[in-house]
Amino acid sequence: MKNHLLLAAIALCSVFFSSKSFSQNTPACDTLMLKSGIVIPARVTQIINKEVQYTACDQTGGNPSLVYWSDLREIRYSDGRIRTEKGETRPIVPGESAWMIETTDDNTYIGIIKGQDNNHITLETKNLGTLNIQRVNIRKMEPVQPEHIVNGEVWLPSPHDTRYYFGPNGYSLHRGEAYYQNAWVFFNQLSVGVTDRFTVGFGIVPLFLFQSPTPVWITPKVSFPIKENKINVGVGALLATVIGEDGGGSFGVVYGQLTLGSRDKNVNFGLGYGYAGDSWAEAPTISISALYRSSKKFAFITENYLFDTGSEKVGLISAGGRFLGRRIAIDGALALPIVSEFDFIGIPWLGINVPIGKK
Repeated sequence: MKNHLLLAAIALCSVFFSSKSFSQNTPACDTLMLKSGIVIPARVTQIINKEVQYTACDQTGGNPSLVYWSDLREIRYSDGRIRTEKGETRPIVPGESAWMIETTDDNTYIGIIKGQDNNHITLETKNLGTLNIQRVNIRKMEPVQPEHIVNGEVWLPSPHDTRYYFGPNGYSLHRGEAYYQNAWVFFNQLSVGVTDRFTVGFGIVPLFLFQSPTPVWITPKVSFPIKENKINVGVGALLATVIGEDGGGSFGVVYGQLTLGSRDKNVNFGLGYGYAGDSWAEAPTISISALYRSSKKFAFITENYLFDTGSEKVGLISAGGRFLGRRIAIDGALALPIVSEFDFIGIPWLGINVPIGKK
């Protein structure tokens, strides 16, 4: 009887330890997030060019399955890494820094990651407490950069940081970013970041609605960072024409910009030469602009120009501010022309800037 009990105990112990050893050697599951919304718990075995090979978590044999990057949004590895077709992000380190998480229902949360597993992320926020967010509901997540934490408060990136009221600075949109700008109702421009260094805009004043000649233009610009987030140079042009029965020829300006400072606090010096048809201005147009972000939601802006018309010098000074929303920026300013022998009152400026791309 004792021998039988001993054999049974040995058998139970062997089963326990073998199952424990097996569970420790079994790799954790990754997660494949398809663009269609389907979530596949799996183990990624190999990535070759445009193909991702995987086996199901409960699969013990047989051939691996296949999915193409064109159908795949991202891979979320069991160790926290996230990989897309463009590259891979580092693992999330709980408690390391603040993270911004955007969910599929268009909510955005900022906080410290306190824990995670294959299906959930535990986020500790300042105002909402601790949140348990399902990974399947996360559209985007990224660490909050140190420069966006000011006096313990998170300042999200400005939705409109490559222009002042009208003129550009030396910074460029990132690839895939875009925004629509409207000023004085009739001024319309759409700008797109073609690459991280090249931005192009398309604008129109739709006077054709009143059966009048219509100004249209494009604004290509190339940016060169001399010192990241401190010194940027931009070179570009405003190339315009007037479409319509009584429309004129081409006109515009080519320019260079030197921006000193970050995207939130900077001073900009510009130099440009205007042209009309085949004729170029004999003297340059000089601009001095500045932006100072004083709080999470507001920035002061001044934009000033000195023109040479050939017969006299004309100045334009402006001052005002920009309201910074999560998905919109609203500009308000007063512009004052300075022309000899004429007295002008201030001209109001009102502009709305709406991000469209991935920003």
